[in-house]
Amino acid sequence: MKLCRFELAAAPGYPRVGIYHNGKVYETDGKNPLGIHEAADIQLLSPVKRPGSFRVYSNHQIDGIKSPLGFLDDLPIEEPVPTYSYRNPGAILGPGASVEYPSLTNDLSFEPLIVVVIQDDGHRLELGEAENLILGYALGIEFVARDLARFEASSITGHGQSRDFASLIGPVVVTPDDMQDLLRNDEDGVRMDLEMVARVNGRDVFHTNMIEANWSFAELLVNASQTGRLLSGDVFAVSMASENFSDQAPPRLEIGDEVQLSAPVLGTLKATVIAPVE
Repeated sequence: MKLCRFELAAAPGYPRVGIYHNGKVYETDGKNPLGIHEAADIQLLSPVKRPGSFRVYSNHQIDGIKSPLGFLDDLPIEEPVPTYSYRNPGAILGPGASVEYPSLTNDLSFEPLIVVVIQDDGHRLELGEAENLILGYALGIEFVARDLARFEASSITGHGQSRDFASLIGPVVVTPDDMQDLLRNDEDGVRMDLEMVARVNGRDVFHTNMIEANWSFAELLVNASQTGRLLSGDVFAVSMASENFSDQAPPRLEIGDEVQLSAPVLGTLKATVIAPVE
C-alpha cells in the first residue's frame, strides 16, 4: 500500500489520511472508508506528521567509522557500529514544498535520503523484530547549508543549524508488501535493490543504489534500540551521498532551482528553492 496524508484543494488546512492507488486517494479514518478523491483535487502533505524522533545516518560516515580508530578500543563492543545524528522534526516538509533560501548561508545544497517509518515501539531489538517494526519506505531530501556544516565540523559540534531548516519526506510511505520485487534477503537483514536519481532543473546530478548501503535498515534499528527506546512513528533515514558530494558534486542551489529525487515504486519527490519570505 501507498499511505499518504493530504488536504483537499477545496478545503485547505484540514489534513486527512488515505491510500494512494492508480491516481486516486482513498480517504480513511484508519478503519473505515470515507471517500475517494481524484489526484487533481488534493495536495499531498508529508506522509509523516511530526515524528517523535528523526535519525539520519550518513553512509560515508558509516564507512569511515569502520576504519580502525584508537578510541573504539575503549568501547564495550566487538566491532564498530553505525552512527547517526538527530534532525529537527519540526522542519519536515511535504511533496512540492517551497524551501526558503536561509539567510545564514551562501552555499545551499542537499542530500538525497531513503527513509523508513516504524509502526511500533521497540527496545533492545533482535534483527527479526526490527524487520517487523518497519511500516514503510519513502524518499527524502535534506537541504544543507554547506558553509555552516563546515563550521560545525571544525567546532566538533556535529550537525545542527546547517540542517535544521528543511527536510522533505514523501510523496507517500510504501509498505513492504509493495516493495517485494526490490527487497533482497541478506544475513544482515533485508536490503533494497533500489536505484535513486537526483536532478536539479531536470539535469541528473546524483545516482546510487541502496543495495550498496553499508548496513540494512534492520541493523540500524537494532543498533539504535540498544541505547534508546524506539517509538511508533519514529523516522530513520540514510544519506547515500559521499561527504560533500566529493565524487558526484551537484551544483550550488540558487533561488528558483527545482530539486527532484526519484526511485521505482517510491515515486518522485520535488521541492523548489524560493527567496526568503519577509
